[in-house]
Amino acid sequence: MKIRIASLVLLFIFAFSFLSFAEELKITEVQISTSAINGGQIYCGTDNWSTKSGVCNRGTEYTLEAKSDKAIFLYWQDNTTGKIISKEKILTILVLDNVDIKAVFVPNSTMANVSYTTFFDYNGNVLQAGYNNKIPPSTSNLESAGYNYSGWTPSDYLAQQIGSIYTVTPNLTKKDQHFNVSVAGGFAVPAQENYEYDTFVTVVADESAVPSGKHFKGWSVNGSFASYDKTFSLLVGCNSNITAVYSDTEPVKDNVVAIIDGSRTIVNGAISFLSYRNAIEGCTVLDSGILYASSTFAESLTLDSVGVLKGKAQSKTSSGMYRLNVKAYAGDSIKACAYMIYKYNDKLYVIYSDTITVKK
Repeated sequence: MKIRIASLVLLFIFAFSFLSFAEELKITEVQISTSAINGGQIYCGTDNWSTKSGVCNRGTEYTLEAKSDKAIFLYWQDNTTGKIISKEKILTILVLDNVDIKAVFVPNSTMANVSYTTFFDYNGNVLQAGYNNKIPPSTSNLESAGYNYSGWTPSDYLAQQIGSIYTVTPNLTKKDQHFNVSVAGGFAVPAQENYEYDTFVTVVADESAVPSGKHFKGWSVNGSFASYDKTFSLLVGCNSNITAVYSDTEPVKDNVVAIIDGSRTIVNGAISFLSYRNAIEGCTVLDSGILYASSTFAESLTLDSVGVLKGKAQSKTSSGMYRLNVKAYAGDSIKACAYMIYKYNDKLYVIYSDTITVKK
């Protein structure tokens, strides 16, 4: 599989050109919408953003504050995905694509007579929320790659004490699944015959295995180039063939993102994708993750594609990995690619991996 990577070509002492499939992120206008419900308000500085809808330049940063004397703040929620962004009253956002968020409150007067319960799924998405909410959502929505649902935490939400606010999440019980990890050109730590699902394994390059006249370049995972580092850690989610890659000349590190199918041999209600990122020195990672859509989606998967969904990694370290589990049924096909947005010399760039399609 050909991997889209960014190339840094030294033109002059301090001048670089980004080539290949990395491109400067278009500083276009994007939509930003904010709202507050149940008696709360949102402020950006001294401006009231409780019902804001407008546009701003991509790359703009805002600090928002949830305020109210008459309501209890619960959380910030992404209206597009349903995912909880933060439970802190002050939220700083860097707008890289369309934003639609709301601040969720519950009125003090209402809480004097009722309780309020929010049920979340494994990924922090709101499944159900409401007053005196004793009936949990269907467990059919709780399937996750490699895990089984085994009840709700905390279980005392059933008590429904007046004036109480409950945050309820599903318990995770890991399935008894083990996968093979083979390493060519190095060795795995810890050294085992197989590895439990969702555990980390570290591969280390064997200097004595480098062919004569060659240089160690990095590692590929199931055919996708994933890292330039001689010591590389990954999350086990499927049978993995990790192979050392060599070059004829001393390699020049580039920015790289890769995506692999993490669903192999996993039988459950999800398609699982794993992405890897590596940013070279001088580049600051601002955002990364996985773009995905139905396999019938005709366009390329980019940040500007209408109808493409995004799974966003929380970490912004220069190297790392991210897992996305997409709920799917037998016969469903999902296409996905990894992406990374980074800053270099005060400009924003985006890089995409190749797109893969996985059928459930």
